[in-house]
Amino acid sequence: MVQKGNPNTVRDTIQTLHDIGLAEIGEWIPMQPTQNEGEVISILCCKIVM
Repeated sequence: MVQKGNPNTVRDTIQTLHDIGLAEIGEWIPMQPTQNEGEVISILCCKIVM
C-alpha cells in the first residue's frame, strides 16, 4: 500500500489504518519527500505469511 500527499494527511491515514487494525505503524517506511513541493510518500512494507 502506498500513501502519497501532504505530511499531515499521510500521517493521519497511517494512524487511521492502525486504529482500525489494518496496518501497524512500524511497518510503514518513513515518509520521504517527492519531487512535488510539500508532498511525501510512504509505503507499507510487511511480510505475508502463507
